[in-house]
Amino acid sequence: MSNSRPRLTIFTVIIAAGLAVPVSADSSRFSGSWQLNATESDVLREDLDERTSLINKPGKLSGSIMGMPLPGGKPKNRSHSPLTAKDPAVLRVRFMEIDIASDAVQLTFPELSGFEASDNMMIGEFRGRKTSLSSNRIRQNYQTTERRVKKLFSIRSDGRLLVQVEIKPRDSKKRVLSRVFDRV
Repeated sequence: MSNSRPRLTIFTVIIAAGLAVPVSADSSRFSGSWQLNATESDVLREDLDERTSLINKPGKLSGSIMGMPLPGGKPKNRSHSPLTAKDPAVLRVRFMEIDIASDAVQLTFPELSGFEASDNMMIGEFRGRKTSLSSNRIRQNYQTTERRVKKLFSIRSDGRLLVQVEIKPRDSKKRVLSRVFDRV
């Protein structure tokens, strides 16, 4: 019985060492500077004509005439902010840098300023955002009072970075926006 104890310990150390290796392999695939490839991104773009449900329907209009409310819908003031939500920064930039640490994925956007200039995605669940990192993808999900957002970063077979962002507003159809980036 005393022989089985050291074998179990050695086996556990070997397994733990094997699990630590993929994190460094992940960082080499995603880490670095990336530049938007506009032509590849345009190929993946959805036309608005196909998604007519993004435009408000006439049955959902609400308003008033001389202070009297008209029938036809509920006001949609669910959020506490009068501002509309912006698209995630990764959809609005031409350049980005990705740096992967053991507990976070750091995205830096040189074109933006202020709090939008970087996005620190903590691995695991942090402040309502769930982020996961594997050898072939980075995934983040979060939800607000107005919408649900899913971000997926993956390396295509040609070595380009594919970023897909799914935005699902409340009471509306989802949009999937894709961007392709080349390594710089």
